[in-house]
Amino acid sequence: MKPAEHQSCFPDEQQELVLRAALLDREPAIEAWERWKALTGGIDRHDQATFRLLPLLYRRLAGFGLDEPQVKRLKGVYRHAWYCNQRLFHEAESVLQSFEAAGIPALVLKGAALTQLYYLDPGARPMDDLDVLVPPDRAGDAFEMLSRSGWRQKTGEAFQTARFLNHATGLVDGSGRELDLHWNTLWQPASEDDFWAAAIPIQVRDASALALCPTDQLLHVALHGTGWFGAPVRWVADAMKILQAAAGEIDWDRLAAAGAERHLTLQLAPALRYLRDAFDAPVPAETMARIEAVRPRRSERLVQSALENRTRHGNTYALQWDRWRRLREQDPASGVPQSFVTYLQASWRVPTRRDMARRMARKGLQIARHGRSHPRGEPIARAGEGS
Repeated sequence: MKPAEHQSCFPDEQQELVLRAALLDREPAIEAWERWKALTGGIDRHDQATFRLLPLLYRRLAGFGLDEPQVKRLKGVYRHAWYCNQRLFHEAESVLQSFEAAGIPALVLKGAALTQLYYLDPGARPMDDLDVLVPPDRAGDAFEMLSRSGWRQKTGEAFQTARFLNHATGLVDGSGRELDLHWNTLWQPASEDDFWAAAIPIQVRDASALALCPTDQLLHVALHGTGWFGAPVRWVADAMKILQAAAGEIDWDRLAAAGAERHLTLQLAPALRYLRDAFDAPVPAETMARIEAVRPRRSERLVQSALENRTRHGNTYALQWDRWRRLREQDPASGVPQSFVTYLQASWRVPTRRDMARRMARKGLQIARHGRSHPRGEPIARAGEGS
């Protein structure tokens, strides 16, 4: 099942079979496994998104007692993920202890939190890096602390510029460790006092930190997974693992309200509908009705249209404009450029207004000729999405 309106965000037929084999009860899981093998020939033929599911698939099939050769081969993928994750948790421990010592609140996002709290298996969900959220007013302190410890930005812009171009910045240290420092959980900026107030404690080895509560974790997974930087396949597994481990702890009224307050119901509704229809997720009918009854504002429709009609190299102006507009609404005095053109100039790293005018004219001509700004599009400044 692949909703036509969200082709880039939702699994295709083969990916959904892997998800079913990794998430469902014995009989439907084994049936999906056999169908996937018949369609693809087995684990030698898969895309990168599917590959990241193979450790979870192994744990599920091995738990059913399957002992066939392909399941035995999956064990090697699982062991590799387990080893890499153990290294990451060891490295994360020291980073989180540094935040604690500096008195900077740290909230663990994405893979590290999901693995600890919902997968309950250190090898079932591969991770590439550590994602840490800090309060927006402590982001500068966190960046300076990490810089003193040898971390550097992957991108070249100044940190204050990165603050308004993105919701996080990717860092790397001298040994190649990677860290995404967040000041917002999502690309779309909003007050996250509610997230912090409801956060729950998490232990990463001997380091203490926070994680999103189950309701906010589900919201984050659904919105991040179906956004521009989404992770097809993996977000479905993450959401279902949350629901399987903590369904009774989900405050559906809170989730619906958070989506409405952030003007993201057009993105949230298809995600929840997919989970309900494809995997029988326990999404209450009244929650779906409440979310779908929200009247989206015009800008939300524009962004959703960009998401639904995106191609691999599609332009991203709608998303950049939406982020700039939200930042201006949230705090006009924050240093965000007063004009969208100036914001784009910083995003594109164009040195002068004259160069900017030439570039926009060139892009306008390209759009008139080809229907898009450039054969390879215009990338959004972004932190990594690997974890």
